[in-house]
Amino acid sequence: MAAGASRADAGEAGYPDAALDELQSAEVRRYTTGTRVRFHGLQTQTALNGCVGHVLQFDRASGRVCVEKDVASKGESPSIRIKPKNLETIEPMSRDLNEVKRLVEEAYRRGDGARVALPKGDYLIPPDPTTSALDQSLNAICNTLWIKQGMVLAGRGAGETTLHFGIEMVPGADGALLQLEGFSVVGASVEIGGRGLQKVRLSRVRIDMRQKEGDALMIKEVGSSATSSLDRVVIDQCEVLGGSDGVEIDTAGVTLRKCTIKGAASRGIFANDFFIIEDSTVMGCGSYGMKTRAGCDRRGRNRIQPGPWDGHMALGEDAMARPFAMAATLGEIDAMALAEEEDWEEDSDGQDEIGPYGFTHDEEMELLSQGVHPWDDDAGDVLAALQDDGF
Repeated sequence: MAAGASRADAGEAGYPDAALDELQSAEVRRYTTGTRVRFHGLQTQTALNGCVGHVLQFDRASGRVCVEKDVASKGESPSIRIKPKNLETIEPMSRDLNEVKRLVEEAYRRGDGARVALPKGDYLIPPDPTTSALDQSLNAICNTLWIKQGMVLAGRGAGETTLHFGIEMVPGADGALLQLEGFSVVGASVEIGGRGLQKVRLSRVRIDMRQKEGDALMIKEVGSSATSSLDRVVIDQCEVLGGSDGVEIDTAGVTLRKCTIKGAASRGIFANDFFIIEDSTVMGCGSYGMKTRAGCDRRGRNRIQPGPWDGHMALGEDAMARPFAMAATLGEIDAMALAEEEDWEEDSDGQDEIGPYGFTHDEEMELLSQGVHPWDDDAGDVLAALQDDGF
């Protein structure tokens, strides 16, 4: 009986069930999850011949093997169900940065939107015997996966696929979508951004920068101001551990949803632009949970580590407990500032303008960006804490 024959095929050929079970057991052992294979001998889907992938599972019912291609073009199904006779096993993938770079380069040749699939395992920085350990540790540029085009980079899960090197975008990176999903990055940071990118999605990604210097996740400018979108960057079900700051936000249109950010040496989130945070946890940081210079919209139920000015707020308090802090937008802040301008007066030196609440205009804007009104009783303490923060 041909390898991969179904039970119905075997019955018609007169093979007993026991013989089929024995044959399929052999196929199961041969095509275990993660086995690396190459397609060959296909008569109709000839474009698949020579393509490489890894086994997801062997389907006993159909006698076929489910294979995930290493690289798939945009719109092409990454998973193929195929007869074992059209597969040959090959050497396992090298679990290192160079192999990932090779796959990413192949994705570039496939065009915008191609997908790279990484089997489970630890992907390391390959040692260079010609370079000293010190030079290798200092050569962060070479030890980074640089991405220059919209694509999907997918692993088997944050606990299954682990990259021991950082990810950054090449200046001028472009494309419709950059999507990173289902893997961990350990001991290195992730920096995303590019004016030519339209959207960015991070899903089920864990970034572990504990006991490492530098910010863990840096979100630089994505797209242009002419293409503003509230969901330009979506960080969904991600976990960020450690870093100087856990997440740095330097672009508009960022949403963090169902994320966990813990253990940053300073702040969990440092944001220069307005952003949305929903059903997320920011706790256990060295200074406080968030510094939001342009305000943020807190939705759902968040657990945010309070700052020095939030001592009266319970850690698990619902986001709507302080409406202005949770839902203020830049437009609302500007409108409030304009409404108060007529009440300002110059001091005796004619240098700084002091508002009706005893603060300069810049000081009021700093307070408002943190969701604190200049007339709040604790406004002075908040400002002192902010100025002591060093920013």
